Amino acid sequence: MAQESGDALRAERVAIQVIQHMVSRPAIFRHRGKEYDRRVSALTELFTASYDNSATCHLPSWEQLAQHLNHMPEGLKIVHLAVAVCGKTVSEAASGTELTSADIPNLLADLEEYLSFGQTTPEGSH
Repeated sequence: MAQESGDALRAERVAIQVIQHMVSRPAIFRHRGKEYDRRVSALTELFTASYDNSATCHLPSWEQLAQHLNHMPEGLKIVHLAVAVCGKTVSEAASGTELTSADIPNLLADLEEYLSFGQTTPEGSH
C-alpha cells in the first residue's frame, strides 16, 4: 500500500487499524469461511476506503501498541487466549487457573475495553 500510494504514514495507520481490529476481535483468527490472508485483505480494504487522517491521528504507534499488548494484565491474557482465541467456554477457561467462572464475564468486559486502546472503527465494520 505504501508503495502504491506513496503515503507511508497512511499505510502504517491502516496497518495499525487492521491489527487492532483483529486483536480486539480474536475470533477472526479462527478459520470460519475466509482464510486468514483474505480476512487481512478485507480489513485493509475497509480501513483504506474509510481512511480519514484526522480520525486516525490519535492511533498509537507500533511501539505503543506492542507495549500495551505486552503489558496486558495476566487475568486478561488468560481470558483473551482461552475464550476469545481458543474458543473455550467460560468454565473451560477457568479450569486450571485461579479464575472462577464468575470472574470471566467481568474480565471479558475489561478485556474489550483494554483492547480498544486508540482504536478507530469505520462505520459498518462491527
